Amino acid sequence: MKNKNFAESLKNMFDGFIYILKCERNLKIHFAIGIFVFALSLFLNLPPIKFCVVTFAIFFVICAELFNTAIEQTVDLCCGKKNTSCRKNC
Repeated sequence: MKNKNFAESLKNMFDGFIYILKCERNLKIHFAIGIFVFALSLFLNLPPIKFCVVTFAIFFVICAELFNTAIEQTVDLCCGKKNTSCRKNC
């Protein structure tokens, strides 16, 4: 279904991110470590270029995990496997 406007598209994006953050254990771990490393890099007062590199690395890891999850869910759907990665309350 196509989004009606940009605001609806952003809402769907955030809803999906919250859903996957609640349901995927590895993403929770990567996200928590990413927040810790980001805060540590702020605390250590890294030079701007190093701070940008750290931020990009955190972003890249989270995007890779989201992409991996999407592939896993698609393969499970195509193979007829039941979605066991998320509990009912998600």
